Amino acid sequence: MRDYHIKHMEKVITRFVAGLSDNPSYHEKKHYAKYGSKINYVINEINYDIKHGVKGSEVLSFLESINQNQVIINSNNEESLKRLNQIKKIFDVGLMEQT
Repeated sequence: MRDYHIKHMEKVITRFVAGLSDNPSYHEKKHYAKYGSKINYVINEINYDIKHGVKGSEVLSFLESINQNQVIINSNNEESLKRLNQIKKIFDVGLMEQT
């Protein structure tokens, strides 16, 4: 079950950082507006995965791997990096408070 939560965490972060494709359909736009564009939804999903076995260090290492692997980041580089940094700041602070 832990493996499922690791994959789920990676999928949620990847979708949030990547944003919408260049030519999104109506359904993609609607789904992204409801779930993908809200940082609070993403943080709650990641916290849920942490509660079920994902370690904070795994979240941070995945965020670092996204930063090094520029394939995930879309053509709107500035926006993707901005969203990635938002998540990093929240989890860096959260992990410092836990220790």
